[in-house]
This record gives sequence, structure tokens and C-alpha cells, in this order.
Amino acid sequence: MGWPEPIRNALAGLNAADATLNLPAEETEQALKRGKVVFSWKRLKPLVRPPLKTALAPALDELQLELPLPAIAPLFMAQRKNVPTQRKYDIGGDIPDVFSGRGLAAAHAPQPSHAPAPAPVAPAQPKAPPAAPAPVPPAKPAPAPAPAPIPMPVAAKLTPAAAPSPAPAPAPPASSAVPTEDEPRDIGEVFGQPGRKNWAPAEIVQRTATLSGIAGSVIAMQDGLLIAAQLPPGLNGETIAAFLPQMYTRMMQYSKELKFGDSNNITFIIQRVPLRIYRVGGVYFAALGRADESLPETPLRLIASHLGPQSK
Repeated sequence: MGWPEPIRNALAGLNAADATLNLPAEETEQALKRGKVVFSWKRLKPLVRPPLKTALAPALDELQLELPLPAIAPLFMAQRKNVPTQRKYDIGGDIPDVFSGRGLAAAHAPQPSHAPAPAPVAPAQPKAPPAAPAPVPPAKPAPAPAPAPIPMPVAAKLTPAAAPSPAPAPAPPASSAVPTEDEPRDIGEVFGQPGRKNWAPAEIVQRTATLSGIAGSVIAMQDGLLIAAQLPPGLNGETIAAFLPQMYTRMMQYSKELKFGDSNNITFIIQRVPLRIYRVGGVYFAALGRADESLPETPLRLIASHLGPQSK
């Protein structure tokens, strides 16, 4: 943490294994949605347990301190799992397709409450039996064609058989999955800033949407809480975040029942538009592609792996 040295020394002076920082739940949730957890030292100081033994200068009270998101997000998620009033989402059979531009329309047209009475139908009159078809004379067999004459060669010439050509040498095996110089190796290279390690969720979804073949992306927690989203107009980030965990969990259940195995990501194709969902611990990362375009495999994998430490 890039906190001032007096504050770090005061916290180190606690020397207690059970020292805690009790953050307010509501303020922390709002900060996580913004992608940056920042409190003033004046706000954090009374939340430290046991209380600090060192008095600090009052000039530090208004200093804004940023807490590491990879450490705060999983702790906050664990606390929400223990809340009995946690929201639950059930997928109904008539849920419209929220991933296409037309997903906001009603899924089914209303049915009329009363069907009109059928009109009376007159009894059918008995029909006369159909007349027997006239006999068809048998067709005469066609005469067999005369055999074609077989031309006789004037002279026969024996030629030696050509020597078989040597079999082509086998192609060298393809190189193993070693990244080439052009492929990115971490999230910093994916976003054009090599060496940078700290990325806020809001920055991740914004920059992911600028990649080739990507129209938008969403980061959500395993209980459906939206962390950050960058989506095309007409799509609701909170709605998609609420359904991502259930979509992924159900598909994984079906995959196991069908003996297809397990995976950390699944891909849907919706009206030629790909949607890929990654699960890294308790975090879900979804990338929405463009119609008839391929998703960038290596960049998405590196982005998802960067989110992994936040869920541990």
C-alpha cells in the first residue's frame, strides 16, 4: 500500500495477530461498484481494533487512503454470503433474451381470454364410391441395345511402369503453446501499458470493450452483485450480472451430467453474437462479442486470470 510512513508505522505498532479494520458495509459496497475503495484517515482511524497506541498529526485526518481491491472484494463477498436476507434470482421459462437488441420486448403475446364459439357444421353427405380405374395395358419391353463394337488396337506397346515417387518428408511438429513475440503476456500488454499491474474494474471493462471483436464486458460477484460493466445501448448491466452466476452454474451442471467435464469458461452463441463467461473463484467476467466475429482468445484469458487473485 502507498500509505504515508507515519500511518504504516502506527498500524505496525499494534503487533497483534487479531488486529482488524471494520469497514462500513454500505459504504464499502458503493465503493466496490465504483471500482475504487477510498476512505479518509479520519474515517478509518476509529475503525481500527484494537485502538491505535500512537497519536498522529491532525494534518493526516483528511488524507484519502486507497484500500487494495484484490483484498477488500473477497472479504466483502464472504460477509455477504453470511447475510440471511441475501437476494436470490430464479430464471423463469418466459425470461426474454436480454443479450440481443430486441431482448426488451415481451416474450409472448397475450392470449384471448375467451375463444369464439365454433360455427355449426352441416352433417357430411355420403359420397359415392370412386369409379374403378381403367386397366392400363402392359408396356412393351424396349428392345435391347446392340452391343457396341470393341475397337481392336493396331499394335500394343509395353512401357515400363514408372518408378514410385518418394514419399514426402513429414512436416516438423508445430511448436508448443509458447507465446510469440506479438502475443501479450499479461493484462498490461493487452491494454497497451506493459508492466502495469493495478487495474480498477471500471478500467478493465472499458478497455476490454475496445478490443477487436468485443462489444462490451461485465464483472460481477457470485451473488449477482454488479462490480463494473461497459455495454452497448439497450443492455442492462445489473440484469446481466444477476443472471451470470446462474447461467454458468446450470450449464456446468448439464456438462457434468452429460460427461463433458468441467471448465472455467463457457461460450454462448446468440443470434450469431458470442457471449463468453469466465469464473475465477467468486468473480464472474463476461465478454460480449460482435456478430460473426471471433473473440480474442489470449487477451480474454489474461484478463480473466488477472481477476483471479481478487476471489482468493
